[in-house]
Amino acid sequence: MAIRAFKNYLNRNWIRVNNKMKIEFLVDPKFARDDVMVFDFQEFEWINDEKSVLEEELAGYLDHICRREEEIPVILLLRRTVSLSIVDLFKMSLKVAGEVSCSAVQFVIGSEGIRDYLENQIPPIDSMREEFLLKNCTVILATGDISEVEADAIVNASNTRLVLGAGVSGAISAKAGASLQTEMSAIAARKMLKAVDAVITGSHSLANCRHIIHAATVEGSLDTLRIAVQNCLAICIEKRIDCIAFPALGTGTGGLGIDVCAKGMIETLMAFYRKERSDLYPKTVIFILWTKGSFSVFLETFRTALNEDT
Repeated sequence: MAIRAFKNYLNRNWIRVNNKMKIEFLVDPKFARDDVMVFDFQEFEWINDEKSVLEEELAGYLDHICRREEEIPVILLLRRTVSLSIVDLFKMSLKVAGEVSCSAVQFVIGSEGIRDYLENQIPPIDSMREEFLLKNCTVILATGDISEVEADAIVNASNTRLVLGAGVSGAISAKAGASLQTEMSAIAARKMLKAVDAVITGSHSLANCRHIIHAATVEGSLDTLRIAVQNCLAICIEKRIDCIAFPALGTGTGGLGIDVCAKGMIETLMAFYRKERSDLYPKTVIFILWTKGSFSVFLETFRTALNEDT
């Protein structure tokens, strides 16, 4: 694929991913038939499934193009390789582009449907937020980074070993400091956790909250998710926590679909607040979602649940 083939694609319908990078989706149906990922500008087609090799090759391509400021890198993002989905390839491309400081990237895709789907994988620049009243509790749905949310307690999606990893755990760990893992390891040494368990620690260097509740949801089952949410809310009652913020538990390493997660978390919350003595429960519950697609799913699920509850 030669550079000349892309001169007609420069539409400049940019979507800003963050303050440093913007992207553009360019739809061309003729590429819907192909089953490879192509980095243009060097007549290079990629069909290797080795993720680490692919990341290295992609980084080399993007770094090479981004240093030549007069050109914009173009990636043909097609259906999939044998083991990597189109979403995997898209997220990998954004990650690598950020690492090599690309200010703009164009993605050529095969259909409008793929574009709409991939746009929902991008964190929105402008925060999205909706509020609802559930008995005496304010439920907030919002996009953002849970490690920056103002709350009495934030919830970390943990494993049963209480070892901080990537995703939500990584974001919290980076800001809370090494002392958080020290406290978590001490708890794990005293008590063997099982999936569904939740434990509470201090917030350490996180100034936006007083506590972190670690919910063991890495197993990724709906039943585990429901019980873990109940256990987090029970800790709130015990510790007199008035405001708690949840991420989309179980959707990272756990592998739960966002629709399943939304249904499980929202139904569990609503069932919890139907009980007597709800005056003891948190007055504010926040669901923090990373992408606008996740936000939309939670919003639709919550509205449906409210309508069915009336």
